[in-house]
Amino acid sequence: MSNGPRIPKLEPAALGDEQRTLYDAIAGGRRAQGPQLFRLTDADGCLEGPFNAFLLQPRLGSALQALGAAVRYETALDDRCREIAILVVAARWRSGFERYAHEAAGLTGADLAAIRDGRHEMLSGREAVVARTAAALAARGDLDDTEYREAEDHLGPDGLFELLTLVGYYAALALQLRVFRVPAPRRPPPRLDTRPADGRLWAKVTFVERKRVAAMKLVTFDAGRVGRLEGEGEGAVVIELGCASAREYFERGGQAAETGERLPLRDVRLRAPIVPKKFFHTAGNFSDHHTELQAVDWSHPVHKGIVFFQNVDAIIGPDDAIVYPEGLTKELDYELELAIIIGKSGKFFGPDEAAGYIAGFTVFNDITARDIQRREMQSGVFSFSKSIDTFCPIGPWIVTRDEVPDAQALAMELRVNGQVRQSGNTAKMLIDIPHLVAHHSAQGYSAGDILTTGTISGVAAVQPNPFEFYLQPGDSIEAEIEGVGILRNHVVPWAAAHDTPPYSTDLYSSAS
Repeated sequence: MSNGPRIPKLEPAALGDEQRTLYDAIAGGRRAQGPQLFRLTDADGCLEGPFNAFLLQPRLGSALQALGAAVRYETALDDRCREIAILVVAARWRSGFERYAHEAAGLTGADLAAIRDGRHEMLSGREAVVARTAAALAARGDLDDTEYREAEDHLGPDGLFELLTLVGYYAALALQLRVFRVPAPRRPPPRLDTRPADGRLWAKVTFVERKRVAAMKLVTFDAGRVGRLEGEGEGAVVIELGCASAREYFERGGQAAETGERLPLRDVRLRAPIVPKKFFHTAGNFSDHHTELQAVDWSHPVHKGIVFFQNVDAIIGPDDAIVYPEGLTKELDYELELAIIIGKSGKFFGPDEAAGYIAGFTVFNDITARDIQRREMQSGVFSFSKSIDTFCPIGPWIVTRDEVPDAQALAMELRVNGQVRQSGNTAKMLIDIPHLVAHHSAQGYSAGDILTTGTISGVAAVQPNPFEFYLQPGDSIEAEIEGVGILRNHVVPWAAAHDTPPYSTDLYSSAS
């Protein structure tokens, strides 16, 4: 085994002071201490290694990414071996992992099948060793002595050095970014560690405790106070955060200290979790709903990805009343939708960057006056029919992105008086979430904006006799999305909310 690390070739002008410190720490470490063993100390304590820094401290992680772009490393593994190692990690957590394979690596369909099925002996000698070693690390976080010796004999110290780094990095990334379809193990993210005394590269991936500040349920309660929800059921408590609104929370990058006040959930009144600056609507984006709309006699087709804005003043929260405006409509309908919360400002970005703009999700029930909508559709647009006061229930909270392992595999169900009216899954979207978020970015995002994703099949308007399904005063609605929550609202007559006769206009009177 060589006594020192293979020093990266450096372009000094490309490195800032912080990056140079990181580079010096990496390049100056002893090879026997592992590929990333160095110590960085900040207010939160000591961080060991670039991949721990990436996971625990976004600021340091950004510096490491910039460092990686500024230095050129000599690699001991060829493109095929590197690709195999990455795909072995991906295959452990996600079906359909082949989409991550890069054609430039030259892997065939048979190679991918061997990786997917764990038949590593079907690969060539050196590549089979890479696959077996990566699979052992991904499954157990460790190598036994035989596995270690085989890997070092076939790959050499430099190749093993690189393989440990690859597997550790991508395993950590999988847990941190939740990029795999099957939920990751409920354990803290991994770090590579060292075995003291014997001097060999230590291949164990240990799981270390860390504070999870990113994953939470964010609530707005009482007179607009903001907090995070901790626990479930009768023991659930709301921990107040020191910010004026949920929108301000995202504008501040999620930096809000706890005030010290803890309140039982049962003792607070939840409100709409956020009032955004902009509320982007998407229509016709689920395959089943898109198909059933074709049977409706609209004057214009509802194409996938139609964009329009919602009236933010129509927003209501959990357990609030939807007021039936009898003077405007006789055809009040429901539409269950997943709503995306945008975490930061931005514009003109692509699908590969979209995840960085998604802060979380909430439930949205797109209440619609169908008779008004039909009249609007004669001009090829619709907005008024969905923007009447109280027609925009959202809630019950914002589930941050880390709480949702895969937003493209969530069951959805809407019930009226306990009867299932809509049932579907976010997997049926025609335009997936990254492309949808990127598409709307041309309009410019502000932190806290809401973007809806379209409704699933089963709305009242497409039923053989829709008047048997339209909402009526007295109805109770439960809009549920797996992993996000249940939004409950009820319908009341105009007189329950107003002391004036039902409002009507010459344009949209239900009597006309």
